[in-house]
Amino acid sequence: MTGLWDRQGQAMDEDTRAAGRRALTPSARRLIMRFGDRRAVVSIACILGLVLTLLGTAADSHATARLAQSASVGNGIIDVKAQFAAVGDGVTDDTVALQGAIDAATQANQVLMLPPGTYLTSGITITRPITIIGASPTLTTLRAVPGTKAVLTLGDGTVLPSGMEGFTIANIGIDGAGTAGYGIWIRQYGGIRARFEHLLIQNCLGDPGIGIGNEDHAYSMLMSDLTVKNNRIGLRLVRRVQESKIIGSQIYGNIEHQVVIGDGQTQVTKVSIVASQVEPTTNGASGAALLVNGVSNLYLSSVYSEAKTGATGPALEIVPGMTSYIVADGVHMVGNQVAPYAIRLPADNTNVNLTLVNPIMNGYLNNPPVENLSGPTKRVVWIGTQNQPAMMSVRGGLVVGENGGRLWGNYVGTVEYDPPALAPGATVTTTVAVPGAMKGDMALAGFSAIRDGVYLSAVVSSKDTITVLFENKSAQTIDLPSGTLKVSTWNYQ
Repeated sequence: MTGLWDRQGQAMDEDTRAAGRRALTPSARRLIMRFGDRRAVVSIACILGLVLTLLGTAADSHATARLAQSASVGNGIIDVKAQFAAVGDGVTDDTVALQGAIDAATQANQVLMLPPGTYLTSGITITRPITIIGASPTLTTLRAVPGTKAVLTLGDGTVLPSGMEGFTIANIGIDGAGTAGYGIWIRQYGGIRARFEHLLIQNCLGDPGIGIGNEDHAYSMLMSDLTVKNNRIGLRLVRRVQESKIIGSQIYGNIEHQVVIGDGQTQVTKVSIVASQVEPTTNGASGAALLVNGVSNLYLSSVYSEAKTGATGPALEIVPGMTSYIVADGVHMVGNQVAPYAIRLPADNTNVNLTLVNPIMNGYLNNPPVENLSGPTKRVVWIGTQNQPAMMSVRGGLVVGENGGRLWGNYVGTVEYDPPALAPGATVTTTVAVPGAMKGDMALAGFSAIRDGVYLSAVVSSKDTITVLFENKSAQTIDLPSGTLKVSTWNYQ
């Protein structure tokens, strides 16, 4: 027999099969196919029956009842409402029901399904591998009650030398309700492997107030299709996190930082952020979108970061602390004339190695896209560009090789200036402070109120100072109005 079979071994009719196919969205099909098998092959009839029940498909009552009957503990799927009396009305505290369902599912190695609803909880803990699947991030929500430290905690902080593998959380919304510290808190020592897919994590504003946090020793984390917003910090990956990927996600509107990698205590290794939006906060805070303090092999590919009105922090900031190695390939960082720099490197002697491959960086208040505060002590390599040549400038210089010197650097300064009236042949000079400028550097000057007959020249007259000369080469007196004097210096070594 090639058709589907129900629990009693009877062939399902075509109407039932068609109803099941109509009920499954493409996303649900993928999730069921990926995660439905735990101890043995879960029958397709079981899955169809559960989906029909959850979504209220208008199949005939006999077929629906027969399929729903198969959604039992013994067939690899647990329904938190049908079997553990969770309410999901956004009013009732479902913590006991949720924890009971989780404990039963982990003990029996079964899939936990959360039907549509808003489940209030004071926090639930998972200490063994499990797959939890909801209807969608907007239809199935875990919401914190006041005082909740973490909506969902993976691990209990104990040491498990063999680690824990096989966590999967998909198709769920996690709402901190403005009080919870964590949306998802990973705190297992000894290793953990987890998959987070198609999640909405928001409103986690407590201390430490992050969407996904890691206390220690998490690895092989796959985070795809996440929306993380309105938390104190979006994602934080610290301590012994390694081999983790963030793919196809939107991380924006979080108060301090969107992504934090490393805390200066233990180096994070092998982290990738791919095809994702990581945008600076718009609430006036100075936090960088991506804050890095100690990472080996951070790979950014096709990451889009656009500063909106109110954003003052850079897209990427490397802070003093541990050594960091970063490759940014095809990143698009837009300042929109509200943020000062796309990338900021620290002003100490910490070893930072940054490679930029074909970046697009523009609109940063007329500053160079990269601010290299300590100049040649940082290794900055720029390979190719999709920008105009002027947008490739780095304040502090580009450095290649372990002992390489500064290839070129750009320093700028701006001041409002009102030149006196100049008789024919007369000159006047003024100075502009330009930190980083050195004698021997090439210098340029421009004046917003310049007119024909007046010529400008600039020279680095002393360290950190550019002197600008105004000369009237016309045959009549010229009185220029007040304007903006802009200067820059270039250094080649």
